[in-house]
Amino acid sequence: MLDVDQVCKIMLEYIETSLETPHSLFAELPICPFVRVARLKHKLDLWVHPFDPSTEIDVSVQQKIEEFCLAQKDVLLVIHPNPIAMNFAALNRFVERLNDSIDALGLVAFGGHPDDPFEVNGVQTRHDPFINFTIQRQQKLTTARKSLLQTHYYQAWNGDALEAVGIEEMVRSAQTE
Repeated sequence: MLDVDQVCKIMLEYIETSLETPHSLFAELPICPFVRVARLKHKLDLWVHPFDPSTEIDVSVQQKIEEFCLAQKDVLLVIHPNPIAMNFAALNRFVERLNDSIDALGLVAFGGHPDDPFEVNGVQTRHDPFINFTIQRQQKLTTARKSLLQTHYYQAWNGDALEAVGIEEMVRSAQTE
């Protein structure tokens, strides 16, 4: 298994070369338009932790989320060091339970997995090198998504992709205004 520094290095390289690179499908914006700013402003917190999706959310994850709530960070990225530790369905169940527990804090979690089939018109946007989940502040995410509505970022997204990230209604409303 890789050590913490190697895992972080691989994940950061993936973020920089895949998520931060402008793409024609997204109106020449990056797949994840705000991660570069978060990374460069040191608002992205990477934490390598072998979380177990089959159990309740462990105390160390709960403590890290509490620290994130108090910190001035935009994104907490929790990376499992073993890219085959769990299947995609197990990660999704874990993220659902996690979202149930953090919703009252104004936070939302998203999973990332090497086998994640999510794509936007053939472009895989969550095919990460490691199993992971991100924690973000709901209000900040909503503001960011609304700012993207002022661009052509979502133009190539189909209804399934929009629905999968929970913004189909937001995009539809913006298109009718």
